[in-house]
Amino acid sequence: MLYCEGYKLRVNQMKNLSKKEWVAVSVGVIFVGYTLFGADIMSLFQKNTMSDDSLAATVASNFSNNGVIINDIVVGQGALVRQGQLISVHYILSLSDGTVIQNSKDFGVPFQFTLGAGEVIPGWEQGFTSMKVGGVRTIVIPPELAYGSQQAGPIPPNSTLVFTIELLDATDVTPQLIQ
Repeated sequence: MLYCEGYKLRVNQMKNLSKKEWVAVSVGVIFVGYTLFGADIMSLFQKNTMSDDSLAATVASNFSNNGVIINDIVVGQGALVRQGQLISVHYILSLSDGTVIQNSKDFGVPFQFTLGAGEVIPGWEQGFTSMKVGGVRTIVIPPELAYGSQQAGPIPPNSTLVFTIELLDATDVTPQLIQ
């Protein structure tokens, strides 16, 4: 005999359930489980992101139309970035095998560029879609949206690039008149 919180459960009686009774019990357990946890569980399978923090990763993962993979680590609480703004970031650039190529913090100042002005590789520009100031995300950029078949310094040809970026600031740029 097995005791559970003051109730007696006879294990032998459970073994004697008919096939229909076992099906009914199974359906009941599945129904209750799905009712309580269904949306969260199903989203894990739809995104194919099973990991220790898979629920957060599932909510934050995004695949762009052009092959850039975006994964928010921290969703920023600041303003949403817009085309034409001066963006200030810290980043770590790695190859897909994990080799770290560059860390902007080594230079002592954040990296800045104007979003949408073509100052950086196309995959980098796409990686800032719907990002908010204060956010941290990983951007995986395929070779065709990076440097392609060209060697770029220590970056080998046809490399998939992995950037971890921290969006520090985004400010509107005021156009200056040329005299």
